Amino acid sequence: MIESSERRRFDMNKSEDSWIKRNVLKLYSAFIILILILLCASNVWDFVSYNTGEKTEATVTEVVQKRVKSGARKTSSYKATIVNIKYSVNGTEYDKKIKLQGWYKLKEGDSLKVSYSPKNPEKVIIPQRLYQGLRFDILWGIFVGVQLVIFYKMKKKRG
Repeated sequence: MIESSERRRFDMNKSEDSWIKRNVLKLYSAFIILILILLCASNVWDFVSYNTGEKTEATVTEVVQKRVKSGARKTSSYKATIVNIKYSVNGTEYDKKIKLQGWYKLKEGDSLKVSYSPKNPEKVIIPQRLYQGLRFDILWGIFVGVQLVIFYKMKKKRG
């Protein structure tokens, strides 16, 4: 009698354990997908804004490439290209400083097609910013895809 009750208790613990593992995998997968969606949303917003905004020509006035310190303790750094552009909307001149991650082959005097908001012409998007976001989204998409394949195979292997 004691053996059968212990066996039932063991079976219950085993089924609870597998239920927890199944749900933890589901929650982890959902969490990773949610992070991907949130990270991609801002890049999608920039892409939509660029394609729906008014276009004008801008001139690069200054290009500075340097390493920028980041993190709470400023211990890590990344390559940055800081670009100053000058553009005109309805006769009003605007100067804008834009920081891009990575080295870009821009030089003073280059002409760029930029998109701006008609309601607020100071908000401007340059195409290089879109490509930077696109590369990031592709990398995150690959990472999430690999994670989901691993979890699916783990789940299938466990039964």
